[in-house]
Formats: sequence, structure tokens, C-alpha cells
Amino acid sequence: MRRPFFLLLQQKAFRPLPAAPQNRIMKQVINRWAPPTENHTTDYVRFVARESGLDIMDELDFNDKMTMKKIISAMALYECGEKISEKIIADAIKLL
Repeated sequence: MRRPFFLLLQQKAFRPLPAAPQNRIMKQVINRWAPPTENHTTDYVRFVARESGLDIMDELDFNDKMTMKKIISAMALYECGEKISEKIIADAIKLL
């Protein structure tokens, strides 16, 4: 089974529709790729916000590597249940 986190990276889903600010809100990005019909999306969003230090309504800057590192790290922890290496995160950011 593929996890939404890895699908996000493979499909460059962090950049769904860059021209529309509402598509860059953390809550909306996670909701789109981990919908409530298939996931505990509210818990997922809260977890990522808490772990990343961002607010669920923050507009994400997909070009800010530090922001993306925080988001990817938190999503991977939620998806996999363990922290992933800095190298994997760096490689993931290169996919964006």
C-alpha cells in the first residue's frame, strides 16, 4: 500500500494549483490527499501542525525548504510512525 505522503511527493501534489491561495493552506492540502472518507484527516492535520510548529490555516510556501522540511518530517512521522532520516527528507524536497 502506498502512503499519501509518498503519493504527494511523487505527484508533486504540494503544488496542486499554485495560483489559488486556498490550495496552499496546510489543512486543504492534507485534506485533498488524505480525504476524511479514507483517513482520520482532522487528526492528521492537527498532528502535522503540532509537529511542524505551523498553524492548520497557514498558507504554505512550497519554495521554502525549511517549511517543506517541517511538513515532510511531520507527515512522514504520521504516515510511518517513526522519524525518517535527514537524507530521505532532503531527497524528498528535491522531488518538489
